[in-house]
Amino acid sequence: SNTLIWSYDNTPPTLDSVEMLSTGGSSIDPTTFGVGHVISIIAKFSEPVSATGLPVLNLSNGRNTTTVSVVEGNDYELLFTYTVGQNDNSNNDLQVIGASVPIGVGSITDRAGNSFAGLAENNQTITHDNTSTFVVDTDSPSMVISSTTVTSGSTTNDAFIVLNFAVSNNT
Repeated sequence: SNTLIWSYDNTPPTLDSVEMLSTGGSSIDPTTFGVGHVISIIAKFSEPVSATGLPVLNLSNGRNTTTVSVVEGNDYELLFTYTVGQNDNSNNDLQVIGASVPIGVGSITDRAGNSFAGLAENNQTITHDNTSTFVVDTDSPSMVISSTTVTSGSTTNDAFIVLNFAVSNNT
């Protein structure tokens, strides 16, 4: 006897979580990233997916990821990359606040051909799985050196000078 088992899948894939990876932030704080640092973001989906074109993740600092590829050996995950640019500051923990596939630019689909609807359509917000924060700081530090013990134009070689250093952010 021949038995036919047929199932119909009309459930689109959903984005379950993200994980952020990067090699080295600043020397003072390894979770703070400046201009040129590359942050990899692994998007973990509810079922196996494939991507074409340029789907994007929207980040909490107003920027978007720039590339996407399938994570080798795991078709539940897509690898997005974000390169920190000038003025890409994020004083708080960098988060994925949206995911979209611009019409005509690409797609994320499951094996049955169901399209990922993005985060807005599903009222989803995604926080990353990491235990540490990811802060983007592209402001160059500045320092002001002043003295209250010497007046402008005065010269001396036999007194102490007290210098005050004011720094705009961690250096």
